[in-house]
Amino acid sequence: MSERALATLLDRTAQFHEAVLDHVGRLAPADDLRYVVAFQAGLLSLEHAAGTIVLVAQGFQSSAYALLRPQFECLVRGVWLLHAASDKWVAKLGQSLTPEGTKASG
Repeated sequence: MSERALATLLDRTAQFHEAVLDHVGRLAPADDLRYVVAFQAGLLSLEHAAGTIVLVAQGFQSSAYALLRPQFECLVRGVWLLHAASDKWVAKLGQSLTPEGTKASG
């Protein structure tokens, strides 16, 4: 792919990503831990996508490709949390990342 084609692709991808973020920014999950944690997993997937775009634009393709796996895993985790995770797992993954929260999740 030529540099010009890559620049065009990255520009269009960044525009699409901004449109998605604009839409998601107007959303709020239902007031239930399952929906909140699943929504947060989706947001983290979007954050990884933004990082991937920036890394490719800066010429760091290897690092960008390395982010594809955690991006995919966050997306799958969100779907799993929403549709298949037990209440125990939802509660565990909904704990704060503090020493107290870590001990409580056992």
